[in-house]
Amino acid sequence: MGWMLKASPILNRLRTSLAAIHTDFFPAIEDTARQLATQVITALHDAAPKGEGGGGEPPPGDMPGALADSFRTLVTADSVGGSISIEIMTVQPQKLTYVRYGTGIYGPSGQPIRPVVKRALYWSGARHPVKSVRGMKPNDFVTPVLDEQQEQVLNELTDMAVQILSRF
Repeated sequence: MGWMLKASPILNRLRTSLAAIHTDFFPAIEDTARQLATQVITALHDAAPKGEGGGGEPPPGDMPGALADSFRTLVTADSVGGSISIEIMTVQPQKLTYVRYGTGIYGPSGQPIRPVVKRALYWSGARHPVKSVRGMKPNDFVTPVLDEQQEQVLNELTDMAVQILSRF
């Protein structure tokens, strides 16, 4: 023996509201996440050191160009699970590692940079070849930017969610 439960008006209203939230909320939050990702990229660009560029070839695996212009985002929205992911990446991971953690005596090895193949180091703009260089001091400009932006992104997404939910 079976029986069928009739939906009450409140359950029908809940079903309609949930469908509207699903239809309105996820596209809106994904658009907002894309705008916020662009904001993070702009903040990283502005905070990145604007050195001489070093000239020459980029480190192995890196794309040429300025580090400030190397940041990219990937925004992924999962409407079923209700999650949003904002991934920040660079097309110059090796250069970013050198800038963030330093090189030579200032970097992880703690040793001066010496030539491996030739007897001296030389680069465009150097007055003469040198036997070694001290390296570059670390500049972790990324962590403070991401810390600040993460809080701002979460606040803006939360405000948007509250605004959408208040309509129901």
